[in-house]
Amino acid sequence: MEKWNEILNGLAKNAGAVGVQKLNDAIDGVAAESQEPWKKAVISLMGDAIDEYGLDGINKVADLVKNAIDGKGVDLEFASLKTRSDFLAAMQVLEAEGKAKVMELIQRIGSYIATLVRSILAGL
Repeated sequence: MEKWNEILNGLAKNAGAVGVQKLNDAIDGVAAESQEPWKKAVISLMGDAIDEYGLDGINKVADLVKNAIDGKGVDLEFASLKTRSDFLAAMQVLEAEGKAKVMELIQRIGSYIATLVRSILAGL
């Protein structure tokens, strides 16, 4: 998640420490809820995707999760071997009803980031 830290540091310069702290707190809140293995796997995958693709990684993970749940092939080359393994195992365990839960988690994280970016743009 090295790239994630770079993004947050860059945002801190533009949005101030308060905005970045709110985003960090929100994501920490989501991570704290992640007692279920699939949540941990999705959050780890999102971290690896952000490291590789920046904020575009959020959309890539959303598409990837949808494809995985629909039984389509997925490209996990950007993720670490452990993240790949955990993610694939979690997707195998989830049933069709779990798709909505996973997409809701991704949308929540994306919403937190979008709110911070809107705040930054409003302040420019």
